[in-house]
Amino acid sequence: MKRLSAGVFLAFVLGIGFVVAGGVQAQSTKDERVISQDARKDENTGQQQKESYEKELETKLKELDRQWAELKKKAKGLKKDAEAEMKPLLEELRKKRDEVSRRLKELKTSGEKAWRDVKPKMEKAMEDLKKGLDKAISRFK
Repeated sequence: MKRLSAGVFLAFVLGIGFVVAGGVQAQSTKDERVISQDARKDENTGQQQKESYEKELETKLKELDRQWAELKKKAKGLKKDAEAEMKPLLEELRKKRDEVSRRLKELKTSGEKAWRDVKPKMEKAMEDLKKGLDKAISRFK
């Protein structure tokens, strides 16, 4: 009888061990799902921030393009010597605009995490373009 009792006891203990281990595994799986969901939320938030930043840049760039087009239009109406003076400024602005365009493409193709590395370069390029436009506009008002 003792052997049977010891065997039953051992089976009982092992059974509880499996149940407890299964519960720990279930909790671990649940924790992993929660962490995975949190990571997806962070990725979504990062992606949303990136997309919002891209839209903001595109809006600013459209405004700068409008100002640049207006400046080019004014340059055509200037006297030849003033137009000649304006031509290098417009060429410099075109190069800065090309740099902004290149940086924007780089930003759009970067991943959610990498875009934060691209962002300061993009902001610098936009700032250079804006300063150049402001300088040219104030020079030929």
